[in-house]
Parts: sequence; C-alpha cells; structure tokens
Amino acid sequence: MDDALHPRKLLARTRLILSILSYLINNASLLTSVIMMSDSTMNNRAHWQELDEWRKKIDTLDQQLSSLLCERLHCAQNISSLKSRIGEQVLQPEREKEVLNNVMNHADSPLKAHALEKIYQCIIEETRLFQHEWKNSQPGITAS
Repeated sequence: MDDALHPRKLLARTRLILSILSYLINNASLLTSVIMMSDSTMNNRAHWQELDEWRKKIDTLDQQLSSLLCERLHCAQNISSLKSRIGEQVLQPEREKEVLNNVMNHADSPLKAHALEKIYQCIIEETRLFQHEWKNSQPGITAS
C-alpha cells in the first residue's frame, strides 16, 4: 500500500488541516486586525510622505518669500529716501489701504482674504518701522 494513502497518515494529515482551519477560524479577528494594521501602517506611511512633500514645498516658498520680502524692504528704503527729499511722511494711510486692497483682491476665498489682510498689516507695520530705523541711521536725513 502506498505510504501516502495509509489510513493513519491520511487521518494525521486531515487532523492537521482541521487544526489549522480551526486556528484560522478562531483567530480570524486577529488576522483581520493584523491585515488592517498593515494597511493602516502603509496608509500612515503614505500620509507622512505626503506631509513631507507639502513641507518641502512650503520651505521652497519660504525661501522665495524671504527673498521677495528683502527686495520689498530695499524698495521701502529707496522710498524712504525719496520721501525725505520731498518732505513726505513715512506714514501714509491711504497708500497702506491701497496696498491691502491690492493684496486682498488676489485671495480666492474670504478666509484667505482675512489671513492675507492680517499678514500684510504686519508686513506694512514692519516696513514702516524699517523705514523709520533706516532714516534714523542715515546722517543728514531727518526722520519725519
């Protein structure tokens, strides 16, 4: 008789298969949890990668913004010098309103418009302070 078909070996194999099936059925929730955790871990990893990509984009934008803000301050310095020569005050509320309106017109939602308004109010205030400090540091220019 073929050894593989021996009744005792068939019975042992059948018991082994039944034990494995029983284990799998009894632990189906555990297996489901393991599978779900694996999916969750993979999704979480993908989310972290996406977060990292967005942060890199913000870092790039911050570099561009800081360069542009330095250029803006350079322009403000030249404006301050011209204002001194023509006897104008640094503070010009109408011009500041105009700048704010120009910026807010680029917003695509009220929430962004509000945020831009607050950001630019800070930029304008700091630029005004910069103009005063620059004027005070220049010999022969009187602050107004």
